[in-house]
Amino acid sequence: MTTDEILKKLESLLEVQRKAEMDGSGCKYDTLFGFQRDNGWPIVTELQTPLGELTVLDKDNNKIPFLVSYNSWYCERLRPEDVFNEDYEKVLDNVSAMLTIKVDVCNLKECEVYRLNFSGEKLEFADSDQYAVCYTKESDSEVLAINRPVENDFDDLIILESLIESNFDNKFWNQDRCFVTFDADDMHGFLFVIKNKKWPSIDFDIAWMNTGKLGKDLCWDALTFYLT
Repeated sequence: MTTDEILKKLESLLEVQRKAEMDGSGCKYDTLFGFQRDNGWPIVTELQTPLGELTVLDKDNNKIPFLVSYNSWYCERLRPEDVFNEDYEKVLDNVSAMLTIKVDVCNLKECEVYRLNFSGEKLEFADSDQYAVCYTKESDSEVLAINRPVENDFDDLIILESLIESNFDNKFWNQDRCFVTFDADDMHGFLFVIKNKKWPSIDFDIAWMNTGKLGKDLCWDALTFYLT
């Protein structure tokens, strides 16, 4: 599917997603991901953006399929009472795409390294909090933001290879976490490893927009806020 086709499909599912998020996605499903997977949300192996192609790769560079949905913040864009910053509301009204990428853990192997990869120019560090690290790309009048979910509290204490070799038997590992993420050295994305399959999917967010109407600084600030 092209990106335009994906966005058109998501727009047709917008009210369904809003209702699913409000009532728990229906009594038949335990998770929103399961509901979306079985009810027509796009599942693709690549996503084209104005600033590069996004893929999820295994250790042999095979493409892993992922589900694409609207980001929850973006679904709220027609509810101004929930938006606490008027300038940020303007950004949401002008966003080209604000999406959540969901990788089905059934397609992943435990203790194996996977890569979210972004083509083109390198990502640049933008912002972080305890839930995500956010990166950006900027070119001409376009700005893009992408997150790396879950800020690891032990990045400086272990290395990826030793973590995998020990099968996560490490005193610094948070038992509640089902996966761990690492920066990629080349800054074209990030790496992640599954500890177990307790969660149905690994989710991360991506957004991009044209900055012509609002200016690059406001757009950059708002996008990184919503994705961390």
